[in-house]
Amino acid sequence: MNYMYLSPLLGGLFILSSPVLADEALSKRHDFEQRSCLDHYRVAGGGEATITSSKSKFGSHALRWDWGDGSVLSVTGLNPMALEESGLKYMDSFPASPTFITWIYNENISDQSLRFEFGDNGAKLGFSFPLDFEGWSLIKMPYFAMEARARVPAMGEPIEFSGFRVISPKGNRRGRVFLDNLALACYEDNRSLKVHLRILNGERKAFERMQQLPASPFFGKENSKQIARIESEYVQKYYPNRKLGREGLERVLQKLEAQFGQDFHIERRADDSISGIALVDDERAYYLESCWGLKTGTDFCGIKTFGVFFLELTKTYTSRKEVLTEEEKSRLEEMMVNSLTYLLDQGWSGKSTHFMRVSYRLRELSQGMFLCRDFLKNKHPKLLIPVRDSLCWAQKVQNMFFQKQERSANFDFFRLHMGNIPAGIFLFAEDSKKDALLRRYSEFLSTAIDSQDEREDAHYDRWGFRMDGTTFHHWGHYPAYANASFSKIPPLIKLLNESDYRVSDRALENFRKALLSVRLYTQNQQTGFGMTGRHPLTASYTLKESYRTMALLPGNPLDREMASAYVRQWDYPQDSSSFLDAGIEAEELSGFWTFPYGGFSIHRRNGWMMTFKGYNRYTWGSETYIDANRFSRYIAAGTAQVVYGQGARASGYHNDGWDWNRMPGATIVPLPWERLESKEEIVALKSLQIFMGGVHLENQDGVFAMDLDESTAFNFDPAYKELNLFAPVQAQKSYFCLGDRVICLGSGVSAKSGDYPVETILFQNKLPAVDSALWVDRDQAVTEFPYEKELSGPESHWVLDSYGTGYILYSGGELKVKKAHQTSPKYDYSYRFNERTKKVKGDPYTQGDFASAWINHGSSPNNQSYEYVVIPQTSVEELKGRFNQPAKDYEVLRQDQIAHIVKDKKSATTGYAVFDADAPLGFGPIRQVSHESLVMLKEDGGELVLSVAVPDLNATDFTHKSHIRGQSKPYAEGYQEPGPSRDVELVITLNEAFKLIRTDAEYGHQVAIDGGSTSITLNCRHGKTTHFYLEK
Repeated sequence: MNYMYLSPLLGGLFILSSPVLADEALSKRHDFEQRSCLDHYRVAGGGEATITSSKSKFGSHALRWDWGDGSVLSVTGLNPMALEESGLKYMDSFPASPTFITWIYNENISDQSLRFEFGDNGAKLGFSFPLDFEGWSLIKMPYFAMEARARVPAMGEPIEFSGFRVISPKGNRRGRVFLDNLALACYEDNRSLKVHLRILNGERKAFERMQQLPASPFFGKENSKQIARIESEYVQKYYPNRKLGREGLERVLQKLEAQFGQDFHIERRADDSISGIALVDDERAYYLESCWGLKTGTDFCGIKTFGVFFLELTKTYTSRKEVLTEEEKSRLEEMMVNSLTYLLDQGWSGKSTHFMRVSYRLRELSQGMFLCRDFLKNKHPKLLIPVRDSLCWAQKVQNMFFQKQERSANFDFFRLHMGNIPAGIFLFAEDSKKDALLRRYSEFLSTAIDSQDEREDAHYDRWGFRMDGTTFHHWGHYPAYANASFSKIPPLIKLLNESDYRVSDRALENFRKALLSVRLYTQNQQTGFGMTGRHPLTASYTLKESYRTMALLPGNPLDREMASAYVRQWDYPQDSSSFLDAGIEAEELSGFWTFPYGGFSIHRRNGWMMTFKGYNRYTWGSETYIDANRFSRYIAAGTAQVVYGQGARASGYHNDGWDWNRMPGATIVPLPWERLESKEEIVALKSLQIFMGGVHLENQDGVFAMDLDESTAFNFDPAYKELNLFAPVQAQKSYFCLGDRVICLGSGVSAKSGDYPVETILFQNKLPAVDSALWVDRDQAVTEFPYEKELSGPESHWVLDSYGTGYILYSGGELKVKKAHQTSPKYDYSYRFNERTKKVKGDPYTQGDFASAWINHGSSPNNQSYEYVVIPQTSVEELKGRFNQPAKDYEVLRQDQIAHIVKDKKSATTGYAVFDADAPLGFGPIRQVSHESLVMLKEDGGELVLSVAVPDLNATDFTHKSHIRGQSKPYAEGYQEPGPSRDVELVITLNEAFKLIRTDAEYGHQVAIDGGSTSITLNCRHGKTTHFYLEK
């Protein structure tokens, strides 16, 4: 775009006619189907404006402007649309801004531009629009992005004028364009506008750099051989040559003819021009229908629908070519050429503004364009070039030419584009060009799968592979988005591995870590509910082939860890003995792992897994959309979930009938559905509290803790907003994972809940059958249904659920156990917004039979506490034995709002969750710590193993760089998300004198002895666990 000048007013141009009195529709938008539209248009300086039927994007008419030298087209009497008229789905959530919109048709590519200027009685705003395209193009220019003579309007600011003008190119005596569906100002979502502007100002330039990329000086004959091998394997993998006979061919041909002529109305006219139904982004359907009264299928068609048709057309031609008659072959070739010409004429060409947020809908179209490459190369080589450019643009090959710091490791990009970029590369003719592009692709892929935590531009903390093995999308760990990427990337790594284009070793190791991490936090490839994003109750992976591919990368030694993980999950491959021959055995997963950026920790023993999830200032707990996950308030409120080997669903976690209040481990106020549902259209839940995370002791045992404070809960996406939750709960929650049991502590349990009770949930799971047994404080199984039992405190109680998980409650209040038929709303049903979204049709409720147990803290509790133990995979006899032992095999040394401290008698391990620093701890070897932290230590004679983690990521607020830890409100208007983690200095003071043997500290440390005590000073970053090995 060129914003170089605003031309002076041409005397009285904007007031050539009096204000036009038009009906409501004509005063805001013009589709040029009515000749009265011309009353708003005047031409000065030569030329004319007419209504024509020779071109149109929608309907059957458009405005034709023929210009002469110095010609100006002026438009008066238009009014801006109101926000509610603009067809926005998220009208209340995402800011929107007035935007000038029109479709423009250019017949011949030019290096000149049209000048658009806006304002009454004086040009106030303007922009230049280049004519470097053929066919239709969309002009969508927000007023906040225009050049201004005085002041640029702010985002969202209404405009207060009713006219504009278009100035013809300088020195161009004659020319013409066509305009259709023009609106002076329609509100557009700021997110899409930013993407649109990025395309205009950034991606186009990157695309030109791609086209001009010179040959590499390292290119040689060996590279041509490598390229031939890679291209052949790529085609075989992604475009296998499947030959079909004539069976069903007649039916297929008839369907293609009907779609070509009746659905898309594609027609080659006598003047060799092409026509057809308007081809648009499917996402614009709501806008076109609500604002313009157009109908899908009648007035326009989505690009997805066309892509499906075109792929079937090209597959029919390529897979049945040998059995087609000459007449059939000729007709299919004619249809392919005319379809591609129609596609390009509709504006779906290289550098087009159409390709904005349509990635989800371009897969079939891109496949079809690649499939017809040989046909075009042999018979229509001139058409191949614009088709190649269109494919490259659609698959964002130009993104490889952004600067490194501008590249996004977006999981949508991985899934939708990364595997298709080679298709665009292989449409170039010269090997030298392919070589240069493949070198850039290797660098691009390496950057994308490398850790994003080293980047200083925090924009990229939204996306990608993090250093702890988590996978970020929408500013959080998001398995639902990462799954496809884990499937797409290994074949690409394999494809490039034995060549000059292999990914970097560092990037390969980072991706490997992320893939191996998946098997730590999943069972049967299913996650716990705390990391399901907006898709409760579980997210699933399909990674069998990914593990195998990464274990057996050609040219690399066998990855034994990856192979061992494969065998544990899927046994030995049936079609290969490579793992067996190498002596690979199934791994045994037992230990504790922390994932600071994901806000969760994992404890595993004997085939079972427990997932602990929280949220804080840096990590969101759940994502809610207007039509998804509407009841997600408690899904990560310090939850603790037991999952057995067959996965979450087989462990009792089912959506149908699930009580959205009672998430295991959470401390909650059970609310009616209408009150539990979020008031907002979109929510990414955070709180101002910082303390939430985990620490491990040599990856064997660990502690997870969270300072739960719903009173500071806020939404940060799409923008910061205090949530003001009803009856906010506050509590310090901790889980001490020691061997085969988990000790669960709570303190400071408080809420002003009125008549509603406050509860800490032990479990909720779907009953395998209504008579499935529970055991509650007795040998006799409870098989009756329904069933409800209240067990009063302060006595201790035990419960064994139907899946073999035992619970011993030592303190906290009344224990309630229940088996019941439950009815709950579907997770995507909204009491507030379903009338608008129409997402759920019919009965919005689901049902199921469930068992649950919880601690009842009573109504409006103040500073209460609880203590219970979870023993997965146990039996009645074992649970009773633990319950009846004279003394517990652990000791709670402290349990208050300062710290939770637990000593395990069996392993001589002590765990600390220090919620309030600088206060003497009073128990155990540690005197005090200088910062809220998690510590574990294990004593063995005179030796001490100490591990420590600071959950505070101490990240900069990259929108407002002034964030300093400890501010009462570390956010500001415009707050979005934290940037890179920074050092937090921690000083640990031990009661005795120790000397350092070794440490794995990465960011600086110092150990000093002062008389009979020891101080350890270290820098903590990324929430990582650091170990110190000491001796007296």
